[in-house]
Amino acid sequence: MSEATQLQGRLQHVMAEVGSIGKDKVNSFHGYGYTSADAVMNKVRRSLVSHGITLATESELLRFEGGHAVVRVTLHFHFQQEHYSAQGLGQGFDKGDKAVMKAMTAASKYAYATAFCISWGDDPEADSATDRHHNYSDGTGEEL
Repeated sequence: MSEATQLQGRLQHVMAEVGSIGKDKVNSFHGYGYTSADAVMNKVRRSLVSHGITLATESELLRFEGGHAVVRVTLHFHFQQEHYSAQGLGQGFDKGDKAVMKAMTAASKYAYATAFCISWGDDPEADSATDRHHNYSDGTGEEL
C-alpha cells in the first residue's frame, strides 16, 4: 500500500469495525431512546487507537443567542504524514449554562457519524410528532 493511501485504508478498517451503534440511553423527560455521544466516541476511539490513528478536534461557536448555540466540530485524523478531516454541526438550547456544551456534543456525534457512516438505527428527520407541532408553509398556507 502506498503512503498516500495508508490512512484511507486504516480509516476503512475503523469504519468496518464501528458499524452501527445501538441506542444505549433513554431520555427520561420525553421517553425516547437514543445513542449517546459517549457510546459513539468510545467505540470509535478504541478502533482508532488499534489502527494507530491519532485524532485532534477543533470546535467553532457559530452562533450563540438567547440560550441557543450552534457549533461546528472538525475532527482531524492523522497517520504519519497523512491527514483527513470531517465536520459535524450541532445545536443546543439551554436556559442555563449548557447550550454550548449540548451543541458541541451533538456536533461531535454527527462528525463521527459522517466520517464513519455510523448508523444508530433511526432517521433523525422522521419525527412526525415534532412536525405536527410546527407550521412548515411557504406563507401562502401551502405546506412545503
